[in-house]
Amino acid sequence: MIKMYWWQGGGGTGNFGDKLAPALVQALTGKQVTYSPIDKADIVAIGSVLEPWFWPQDSWLTYAGYIWGAGRMFGNIAMPFPRANIVGVRGELTLNTLGDVGTQDTVVGDPGLLCGHLHRSEAKVKYKLGIWPHWSEAKHPKLSALLNSSPEILLINPCGDIRATIDQAASCEAIAATSLHGLVIADALAVPNCWLRLGTGKEDNVGMPLFKYFDYFSAFQAPPPAPHILSTDATLDELLPKVNSRRHADVARLQDDLLSAFPLQRSQQFV
Repeated sequence: MIKMYWWQGGGGTGNFGDKLAPALVQALTGKQVTYSPIDKADIVAIGSVLEPWFWPQDSWLTYAGYIWGAGRMFGNIAMPFPRANIVGVRGELTLNTLGDVGTQDTVVGDPGLLCGHLHRSEAKVKYKLGIWPHWSEAKHPKLSALLNSSPEILLINPCGDIRATIDQAASCEAIAATSLHGLVIADALAVPNCWLRLGTGKEDNVGMPLFKYFDYFSAFQAPPPAPHILSTDATLDELLPKVNSRRHADVARLQDDLLSAFPLQRSQQFV
């Protein structure tokens, strides 16, 4: 049995990226994963949980478990995790806040890129564009207007069943996402995508800072993309020219690095 922490908020039914963490670790190990307080977890993986308020009584100073692919939300103070086994973090920006414990042996990349090891989608492409919102923005008026403008646009559920959500993403020719893991899963599936912002100001609030996006992009050997600000009367024709693909070679490199750095014993099929 593996003890693991993941954030359990997100619209009451759980947020995709946070639910992905235990499901992926269970798939890779073949062992049961149970929820644990963060300071008592065997492993912390996926999500912007390397911030002080997630760690009661400064327990990040004494945490001796594994960190694999997690990241910072703001990254505005140093958090060296002096006793942790840091095998991987989401990006170079997070790595730079870890001080001497972040070394050249620490891989970078979001483990969501390994979603194919959890579920290989066989969904057929049905939609020109999928919209993957941050869970807090799923009912935003701009998105509602965009979805109503064309039957060729699909709203991808950010709080649904993990496998069903991956299937939804795979059924789209392109994806526009305000959710970070919308971009991650699109990259994993080799679906062209664009980073979308609604221009609401929420990006500056806890839960939607921009640091985590640039942290993820920093793992790729290319300049980060600029977000597209969605207009009030946006259409399919406005968004499709904005999508692009991260280079397949870069995605494959990160996937290999993340799998090689996975610190727990893998099930036989992943050895």
